[in-house]
Amino acid sequence: MIQVVIPTRRRPEYLRVALESIRAQTAVARVGSVIVSENGSDRRSESVCREFPDLPIQYLFQEPEVAALEHVRLLSTIELHPWMAMLHDDDWWAPDHVEVALRNLEAQPGRGAFYSSYLEITAGDPPVVGDSVWRVWVAGGEDFRPPILQLGFPQSLVANLLSTSFVYSSLVTKTALFARAYDEVARQQNSFDNDRMLPMLLADPGGLVYSTIPTVVIRRHPAQDQNSVAFMNRGHAVIMAETTRWLMNRWPGQCQEAASLFNAAVDRIDEKRWREISAAIDEPLRTTLVDAAGFRLWRPRPSLAERLKRLMPATVRARIGERRRALAQALRS
Repeated sequence: MIQVVIPTRRRPEYLRVALESIRAQTAVARVGSVIVSENGSDRRSESVCREFPDLPIQYLFQEPEVAALEHVRLLSTIELHPWMAMLHDDDWWAPDHVEVALRNLEAQPGRGAFYSSYLEITAGDPPVVGDSVWRVWVAGGEDFRPPILQLGFPQSLVANLLSTSFVYSSLVTKTALFARAYDEVARQQNSFDNDRMLPMLLADPGGLVYSTIPTVVIRRHPAQDQNSVAFMNRGHAVIMAETTRWLMNRWPGQCQEAASLFNAAVDRIDEKRWREISAAIDEPLRTTLVDAAGFRLWRPRPSLAERLKRLMPATVRARIGERRRALAQALRS
């Protein structure tokens, strides 16, 4: 049996869609519990849950509210069934998500977790394939013909060093393993890039199972953490560069192997695609991957302004950065 964990926060309409997708699962008989935890002081989510008496919902109300990392850490300590799946309240599953995940994990007991490619949807726009999928394509040998990829640990690292490649809402893993891994994630206090830490802790050492056929839809909307002022002020690529260094410190030898795998893939793809892949990685993450991790990525020649900036003393660059952030904050206000 499997437990489904849904952290929710003041989004009852989105939550309803998520629960409808659980009800529609071909393997719904294997869903032993659905843990819905409200962390936004909004009881409307409880009313939504009452609309699904056929689902084994366990409703929790966090009072007072807790930080997002602590919220999921608390949920990770609940062990009702041997398997668990994560579903964010603003996302939903294809009907065969649970069936595909459990079938492949049970067939490959050495793999730490199941993840899937996904579709992204923004209000008013048609769904598109998630922009992280190309990284798994490179990591898996540039072949998405098989519906399921068996990714070894270094292959999983290739995808995750390049950027976020495995989304929470497609995760299925063993409940006890998730609890141990997420406890370590929470200790790092990385509020914005922990979805690059968790997959590797789950994958160590056996790797991951990955569905090349999307089994989840990710909703993009303004209320997501990636659109928060705190995230914008720090800069997503700065945070990702820090996480990349954490990954390298944690698994130095495996990161060297991951870089070798990526560089071998570069030899197999044409230069145009190589430049496109490289250009999709923002600075300073790209420089970190090249200089610290040994990834062979294309880097355009810096502009004159950028070269002059690098000649400035660090204290001067810091003051300029502070003034720019203050100006940006004033404009947003």
